[in-house]
Formats: sequence, C-alpha cells, structure tokens
Amino acid sequence: MASKEVLVASREPMPYFKHDSNAVHDDKCMRLILRRGYDGYGRWWVLCEYLASSTGHSIAFQTDEDARIIARVLGFGTGGDFDDLAATEDCKAFIADLVDLQLLKSDGNGNLHSDRLQENAIQLGQLRANGRKGGRPRKKASSEEVAGREV
Repeated sequence: MASKEVLVASREPMPYFKHDSNAVHDDKCMRLILRRGYDGYGRWWVLCEYLASSTGHSIAFQTDEDARIIARVLGFGTGGDFDDLAATEDCKAFIADLVDLQLLKSDGNGNLHSDRLQENAIQLGQLRANGRKGGRPRKKASSEEVAGREV
C-alpha cells in the first residue's frame, strides 16, 4: 500500500504517462478497434491524456453536461444544439464500450477512471514523494554512534 505522501502526490496531474509500444495488441484495445475502428482507438488515447492531466485522474460522467464536455474533448460532433445532442449520445455509447471492455471503470458515483492510469499515477507519485524527500537534511547521528566510528 502506498504511503499518504505517495497518494497525495499521485493525485497531481501527470505531465506524461507510460504508453506501451505494443498497446495496440492488447486484447482490450483490439476489441476496441473492432468495435470503433482506429478513430475509437485514437479517442481512447485522447481520453487517457485528458485523465492524466486531471487532478485525481478521474472525470465526472454523471450528467448530460458532463457527457457534452467529454464529447467535445473527444471530437464528437461539430457544434450546434442538434449536433450537441447527437454528439452526447455518441459519446455515451463510446464510454459504455470503454466500460464494457474494462478500459474504464466507474466508481459508482458517476466518476470514471482507468486502473492502468491509476497505476502510472502511483508510480509517478512515488517518484515525486521521493524527490521531495531528497532535499531534506539527514538526521544527526547520536554521540554514541559518532564515538564508535573510525576516523
């Protein structure tokens, strides 16, 4: 289990995350390509970038307004009231596919996250927490320890 410092640091937006060079061959990604084509695969990675740059690496997906925001982030629709409705529905269907494929998970409160990105965030949080400790002064040795050392 990660320390409190690591968990706090892991919630910060990530400037980068690991992207396996063979991700396209992952079963979940291959199924996504079968369902949504390479456009869907590209949208998946745009969503990963959006999640990575969000504090806590999760996004709200509870309301139609949330879906409209994500639809715009993912490039669904071209604007206008009618198109917004269609784009929102397309986005909801896309997110449903991602959840079905277990690329995304819902926390039960309408927030979405990726387990893989959470793992990356914990690893980066560990590096950040370690880096923050790096500049701290070391504890002074007790006089008994100093006396026992050879000079």
